[in-house]
Amino acid sequence: MLKVGDKIRILEQDHNDAEVDYGEILRVSSVDEEWGSFGALQEHEADGDYPWEFHLLDEGTGWEKVEGEQ
Repeated sequence: MLKVGDKIRILEQDHNDAEVDYGEILRVSSVDEEWGSFGALQEHEADGDYPWEFHLLDEGTGWEKVEGEQ
């Protein structure tokens, strides 16, 4: 399960209409298990910025969790 601070890699160009590139690494900024979604920010974005929203069920198709340091 994802938690705040984890990193994900985008596996689909502009996944879920987010303006993110294939292979880009994002930092998880919020997780909402009830709604099955999470927010993630690009590395240059600050914690106060509005995150891109993704679905937890899209793991392996739209995004994947990055293990270790990137």
